[in-house]
Amino acid sequence: MLGHVRNVDFASIVFTGIILFFTVFLGWIIVRQILRPLIFPTAEEATSPVFKNTRFVPLLMALGIIYGPFLAGMWWSWNKTAFFLIETDGGWTFRNSYYIALLRIPSDRPRQIEASLQREVSGDSASEYFYSGKVYVLLPSGVGVAMNVTCDEKNGQPDLFQKFGFANTAAYATGPHGGPITPLHTWSASGPAFIAEDVPIHSTSSPK
Repeated sequence: MLGHVRNVDFASIVFTGIILFFTVFLGWIIVRQILRPLIFPTAEEATSPVFKNTRFVPLLMALGIIYGPFLAGMWWSWNKTAFFLIETDGGWTFRNSYYIALLRIPSDRPRQIEASLQREVSGDSASEYFYSGKVYVLLPSGVGVAMNVTCDEKNGQPDLFQKFGFANTAAYATGPHGGPITPLHTWSASGPAFIAEDVPIHSTSSPK
């Protein structure tokens, strides 16, 4: 069952779509026009000087230079968080643009959230503002996740924490990325459930 989407990184999804299109398109050309005639040539292609005199090492180096950046882009997009969902059981799921789960956090697993945001002007209006930046979810295991976010301004502050049920964010400590970081907590049906003994975990878990 799909959970309730809490945040979507549309920019990552668009970039992933562009990278995927050109990776498939260029890969099809390489396989159909270059590799297939070399490996499984027709009678005419087997006698063609174009393929008969091809040197494989320079060819593979050229293909690596041309196609390598697209493969690197696929690797980047695969590991880039694009969806953050809170499931019906209270667990958190972070998915990439292909909707593959990168990380699942059970509701009873301790975590901290840090928001490193910048205030920006909304459109042509000089009186309306919003915040954009990254949110970091930090775990005791040292495995965390980071995601691009955009949120509105409320009472001169980003409303990101308020949407999740956090209050008194002005009293929060500063995290490793320079933003306010929540106390250690788990998650319940009503929102964050703070752990009585707040042992900071951000020193061992700092996703990029």
